[in-house]
Amino acid sequence: MTNPEIMLLTNSKQPVGRWLIRDEQKSEAGIGLQLDMLDPFATHALVEYLGQQLCMSRNPSLQRKAALELSLIGLPAVDTLIYALYQKCKTCQTMAAYALYKMGEKAVPALLAVLDRCPTNVRQKLMWVLYSIGGEYVFDELIARLRDPDRKVRRYAAWGLGYLKNPAAIPALVVALNDPFNKMRFDAGMALVKIGGNDAIKVLLDTLYNGKSRARSQVTTILAWLQNDMALEALSEALKDKDPHVRAQAALALGWIGNRRSVIPLMDALYDSEPEVRMQAAVALGWIGDERAIDGLIRLIDDEDYLVPFSAKDALHNIEVREMQAIVTQTRARHKLNPSVRRASQTALRQLGYLIN
Repeated sequence: MTNPEIMLLTNSKQPVGRWLIRDEQKSEAGIGLQLDMLDPFATHALVEYLGQQLCMSRNPSLQRKAALELSLIGLPAVDTLIYALYQKCKTCQTMAAYALYKMGEKAVPALLAVLDRCPTNVRQKLMWVLYSIGGEYVFDELIARLRDPDRKVRRYAAWGLGYLKNPAAIPALVVALNDPFNKMRFDAGMALVKIGGNDAIKVLLDTLYNGKSRARSQVTTILAWLQNDMALEALSEALKDKDPHVRAQAALALGWIGNRRSVIPLMDALYDSEPEVRMQAAVALGWIGDERAIDGLIRLIDDEDYLVPFSAKDALHNIEVREMQAIVTQTRARHKLNPSVRRASQTALRQLGYLIN
């Protein structure tokens, strides 16, 4: 086929050059044979046309087909697909990213070459493409992007490292646990959980015992996902941490795990000097639902902090046992109790079948 014929076909009104567009059943191998028959000029013309369809059409079906064909063309189409990521159209961006992913490792060098100079929103999408493709070069880039100025790019890097599950990422992810952005710290921790293994767990526990306050607080949340004995023991110890926020997060994590072995440490936390810790310990005990916590929770109904009594009331409501009748006596005796808390306690008792005169 001559170049003029190609130009005629690619400028026709048929969707994305019907002579090349495959349907869902047509093999990619057949398309590859047709592409091999094109000279460089024809390939360039085809890429240009398909790029226009992807970027300028508002028909999602045409955009999808154009993106798939560009992915089959391979390296000559990389720049066009990267350009498509710059467009405001979300469908165009998504299809271009998917097409780059479909190209696989052959697209990686070109993507890495533009990462530092492309806009932040484009860099974010390229991160998804890179970690979905995987490979040694991608892994090194993901490690480097944990220090990217944009926090969403850093999050994509953490997700990618968790997706790849390479234990070599553990040291860098531990450093990321001190990231100033809370969601980034969480993503770094979850990446460690996905990597798994004794090395990852050991690093998390070591950070909980020896890390900075911000990292220790984040690790308490991450350990709740491990659901193992080592995590339970470490979180119980964290209830004695010098940082009250770490203690509060540890209480919440123990409640999330829901193991009755943590009831006694949580009951001790009901006497913590910080209201936040007392409140989270009450919430956790309510989730676990152990009767042993009732006396301590009743005591909190008279707590001087405004929020703690509400947490205690909710916890007692969750436990739903006959011993809640004790609240009747306690409520009547608390003449200084906040009226709204007293009414809330009475409402909870009525809902459980206990009548208050």
